[in-house]
Amino acid sequence: WFHTEAEVKPVNPYGTVFKVLRYAWKHKFPERRSALTYWEEGLPSRIDLGKSKYGGPFTVEQVEDVKTLGRILLVLASALIPLIGFTAEFLGEFFTFFHLGFYNTMFTEYA
Repeated sequence: WFHTEAEVKPVNPYGTVFKVLRYAWKHKFPERRSALTYWEEGLPSRIDLGKSKYGGPFTVEQVEDVKTLGRILLVLASALIPLIGFTAEFLGEFFTFFHLGFYNTMFTEYA
């Protein structure tokens, strides 16, 4: 009869990615860093500054998801580079073939 569970608001994943990257772009240094993080060696990366333990507004899972997405996109982009090169070479030969008139000379011999 009564709905006792709190309704979960859906989260836009594209918005989360954009917000994490925008936060990393705008913030170069930790803001409200936890006292327990001072023992770590070195400064965190700019995208890691978005984590709540470094004073950012995002959870560790959200930031790690954005980093994983970046790695996946990097792998896909590196896999597409040879394909793009092959396609450009093929199209260059294709248009050169038709532009120089080889197409007309090939088929006029048999007419």
